[in-house]
Amino acid sequence: RFERTDIGIRLDIEAKAGHRGRIQLDLDVEISSIAPSLAGDITKVGPTFVEQKLTASARLDDGETAVLALNRRKKETRGRSGVPWLSDLPFFGWLFSRDVELDEDVRLVIAARAHRVSSPAELVADSIRRRLAFERQNARETNLPLAEEAAPFGVRVTTRSREDDAKAIAEGLHLRGHETKVQSWSVAGNERFDVYVMSLGSMAEAAEVANVLSEEGWEPDLVVLPTRS
Repeated sequence: RFERTDIGIRLDIEAKAGHRGRIQLDLDVEISSIAPSLAGDITKVGPTFVEQKLTASARLDDGETAVLALNRRKKETRGRSGVPWLSDLPFFGWLFSRDVELDEDVRLVIAARAHRVSSPAELVADSIRRRLAFERQNARETNLPLAEEAAPFGVRVTTRSREDDAKAIAEGLHLRGHETKVQSWSVAGNERFDVYVMSLGSMAEAAEVANVLSEEGWEPDLVVLPTRS
């Protein structure tokens, strides 16, 4: 008898708009994966599933963002790979094979922004903005700056079409004590320049920096950056 079970990340969001303009977001996150079996042979006892669940609610004004972060999960995989046939030769097979160690370090950060849409025209405009934002996100996420493993969090401060403008903003933030970086990316042949505040060791530290920048009129985004191996 077989039973189908979906694994991965499931995110449910329910938005409720109040009469006073505030928007309530109810978020339900479920993360499931297969873990090594502790009860015996997996072919006899079946796979072992590990689940993490997080439920949260936030009341936001139009345009505000709620950020959720789940503790990082580390997974170590050990195995052996080699040249087919040759690695199976007695006595000499080890010359054509090697031990493989794979360490996965996973962090999940979810940012949900509340935005009120009150007319069909605004709905169409919002759909176009989302599509363009998705295209930009795909283009820029393939070229994120690298961070140190001990400080993987960053804040994307702004995006500029001119490199000198981005560098001037980065220099101003650097003079205030922030480590900054200007990262270029392109979409549809148009080059853009993101300004980042780097080397933030925790989500709380990144949120504090983003809050200060937001009060100054910027529209910052919290980012978990890839780390140097």
